[in-house]
Amino acid sequence: MAKQTGIVLFTGKLENQVGYRRNGKYFIRAMPQKVQQTLATRQSAREFGIASRHAKLIRQSVGPLLDMTPDNTFVNRLNKALIGAGKSRLQDIRGFRFNKHTAVSQFFCEQPVSMPSGIWHIPAQKLPPRGNATHLHITAIAVRISFIQQRILGSLARTVTIDLNEPFKGAELAINLPGSGTLLHILQVITSLNQSTLASRRHNAADIMLVIPAISRPGKSAGTLTGTALADQVHLPSA
Repeated sequence: MAKQTGIVLFTGKLENQVGYRRNGKYFIRAMPQKVQQTLATRQSAREFGIASRHAKLIRQSVGPLLDMTPDNTFVNRLNKALIGAGKSRLQDIRGFRFNKHTAVSQFFCEQPVSMPSGIWHIPAQKLPPRGNATHLHITAIAVRISFIQQRILGSLARTVTIDLNEPFKGAELAINLPGSGTLLHILQVITSLNQSTLASRRHNAADIMLVIPAISRPGKSAGTLTGTALADQVHLPSA
């Protein structure tokens, strides 16, 4: 390590040297001739690369269907969650929040339930008050992803709007998305004051609610569904 004393001080690489700043002073050091990577280092780098590619596919498939903006730690948190899950425990990312500040569960006294055939059932209940919000907009999202082929195989979203000034009699959102690949279900809850969405991070949430990993089937190719969202179709139970 040597101190920089010239008129022009710099940081960063310059040929085989690196300039850097520490405590307001500028120093220079030679770049290492060769970086030694241990087996553990190479393994960690490999796992990070796989998790990053998987996270990118999740962001690309879910992002266009979200009506909220994830918090600024979202990318790093998703990468970390996927590294922790590894190849064999993808279900461990269930419960991941796109907005770390608020969970979907906070909007309900009785939680949404996953039913057969891709239906999310929200029981009739008295919903907790959400400040001055007048409406809840609940969206159920399904995406299918082939992590092996690095492809989005399909996506689907359904939305129901609830008037908080009226008794809530329950709702069902059908997001059956057949095909191959890993299946993810996400529930999103957005609040609004009349027609204006409340931007506060306390009033919006989107969580991964269900993860069904792909099943390897030798000799069969992945599905060919497109990645476009379909129009909203909502079934509301009769009074």
